[in-house]
Amino acid sequence: MAFVPVPRRIQMLCPSKVPHPITQSTLVIKETRGSDTGTYTCRARNMMGARDYHVDLIVQGNQSKSQKHRTHIPVAIVVRPENQTELEGNEVSLNCNTSGIPAPSITWYRQDGGYMPANHRVVNGDLIISNITKSLEGTYVCEAKNVLGARTKEATVSVNIAPRLTSLHKTPLTIIENSTAVVPCTSTGFPTPEISWSKIGNSMDVSRMSYDSQALIIKDVRYSDRGTYVCSATNEEGRVNGTVTVIVQVAPRVHQQPKAIEFGYRPASKELQLRVFGFPTPNITWSGPALRHSKSRVNQSDGSLIIMRTEFRDSGEYQALVKNVVGQAVIRTFLVVNQGDFFKVFIIDLGQQLVRHSWGMFPLLLVAPLLMSFPTTPLTIVENSTAVVPCISTGFPAPVINWTKIENSMDPSRMSYDSRALTIKDVRLSDVGTYVCSATNVAGQVNGNVTVIVKGNPHCSRLFKMCSPMPGQGSKDSLITPGRSHLSLLPKCRNNSCPSLGKLS
Repeated sequence: MAFVPVPRRIQMLCPSKVPHPITQSTLVIKETRGSDTGTYTCRARNMMGARDYHVDLIVQGNQSKSQKHRTHIPVAIVVRPENQTELEGNEVSLNCNTSGIPAPSITWYRQDGGYMPANHRVVNGDLIISNITKSLEGTYVCEAKNVLGARTKEATVSVNIAPRLTSLHKTPLTIIENSTAVVPCTSTGFPTPEISWSKIGNSMDVSRMSYDSQALIIKDVRYSDRGTYVCSATNEEGRVNGTVTVIVQVAPRVHQQPKAIEFGYRPASKELQLRVFGFPTPNITWSGPALRHSKSRVNQSDGSLIIMRTEFRDSGEYQALVKNVVGQAVIRTFLVVNQGDFFKVFIIDLGQQLVRHSWGMFPLLLVAPLLMSFPTTPLTIVENSTAVVPCISTGFPAPVINWTKIENSMDPSRMSYDSRALTIKDVRLSDVGTYVCSATNVAGQVNGNVTVIVKGNPHCSRLFKMCSPMPGQGSKDSLITPGRSHLSLLPKCRNNSCPSLGKLS
């Protein structure tokens, strides 16, 4: 605000005799004149800042003896506030103080010549506009007029608009896995609102998700991206939130399926195991010989097909059609049914003799699987190295080894296994997790879990290797018992070189 110097006849008495911390200042105007009409500002300032106080002064008649008998005084006018910003929908009030003899008439109009708002009124010279809108902002002029002439003062009205969301989905948005999704969210408001996105329950993957003032973009959509997202629009007048639910559809994925050729034994039951995932949940339809001629002997459980009291005529090709709205998969297997005999089979299981009755072409003595070499403590592996995780079993018939990962699927391009160990090439931080080694034969199954920890980017670290102890010797670092092989820790690296992983002995 610009300050106009006051004439010498105007004295400021400051500071007063009132002691600290209260300071009083008085402005004295001698021989007031009509030209003294206007707005006066008292500014108080200290090291913490400044505050202004405004006073409107209107000088009316009888200002001096020489003017005592005057019957006409020119118009004086003051409009406050000169600039006003209001939220759309609020009421705006502009004050117009005038003086003069005869008393001036007051007229309000728009500077741009437009129509005055239909919802305006003038009360004692003040302009009041109800329910202000953005279209009504602009400069308004107060004109005061008497027989000596007219004077005008202007006041500018600005209108802000609180944020409002537009084009946000009111119903769930369905997208397909691996596609690119665009979730629209636009807003109106003044000043222009800033858009932001968040996800309820967890954070968003910034490597695949981005947004602007128009939409949220999700690249390479994953099933884990499903959930509720929040679009927020913010400006100085407030904040508004809107939610949209994202549904991710997944085509059928087969996690477990029958072998190309399966064998069954008459008259025992046979299960063709099938485990799939998809969203919506896939519908599984089986077809094959047993379903055509003896449907009463066939049951379906969690996708797997169970044939009770198998017969020779159950042999043939079986097909499972796995289908949902996104896609489908066809699984085929050929079942061969042989004649089975009844035995009272003795199964040796961890030192306990159990008696079971089973149908099948089995020997009289079976040995359930037993893990002979397997880690008993978590394994720490260095990133980018090659890791060998042992799993050796014994049993009769020879158990079949299978490896799985609890948290997610294993990467077949870097992970492989045989009857002795799991090998992980080019170890990555994402390989952290719990791995399960399963040894299975007709006598039973045994599982072993091992937790793998991955260390990232060390200059030199301790690595695991497989070795065989010398006869009569043990190793205090051994992690596996019992068995001929064990897992030991290499000593710390020397001369800036690290020993490589060993192999099973």
